[in-house]
Amino acid sequence: MTDVTPEARSAVAIGAVFANSAVTFGVRVLDGDWPGALALVRRAYRLEILDGWWNQSRIPVEDLRALLPNAWLEAEPETELRWWPLFRDAGYCGHPPPAVDPLLVYRGGQRDDSIGMVWLRDLEAARRAALRWPRAETTADDGRRMLVGVVTTASVARSGISAHIVHRLGAEIIAHPRVVQVLGRERIEEPLL
Repeated sequence: MTDVTPEARSAVAIGAVFANSAVTFGVRVLDGDWPGALALVRRAYRLEILDGWWNQSRIPVEDLRALLPNAWLEAEPETELRWWPLFRDAGYCGHPPPAVDPLLVYRGGQRDDSIGMVWLRDLEAARRAALRWPRAETTADDGRRMLVGVVTTASVARSGISAHIVHRLGAEIIAHPRVVQVLGRERIEEPLL
């Protein structure tokens, strides 16, 4: 790997980029081909790589803003709040914000994750998210196993929305938990088949 840039060598060292892609990764970074370079990064490391580019002033804010929605959609749920500084610094990104102000949003989860920065515009999508297996709790009710989740309903002002990301499963709103006003929580159950 003698003809590999230090940045590519570092990415290989942490496992973010496979060694056989290091030269291509380095060239794309040097050329400012941020989407092409990020495509070579393993999904679990995209936040770390984007964060490094941003904190080292390598990537322009316009490019960060363009990359964030798709990189976010491939993120691991456990890293949710670690993405907040990038969304904050990038400014608004994604599709145009909804015209409604304030916006009613929903979040499906468990007792301990009903607050976060990802909110859905569709109540049924939030219910599906709350009951997704294997994260959903299970309980026995009259001898039947049940999936148990929580749907949180909230309101967020348009000015508090950092991103509006539309994808095949629906629309996500990204907003810091401090700007979201929780209106209520509903426990939901569904028989485990």
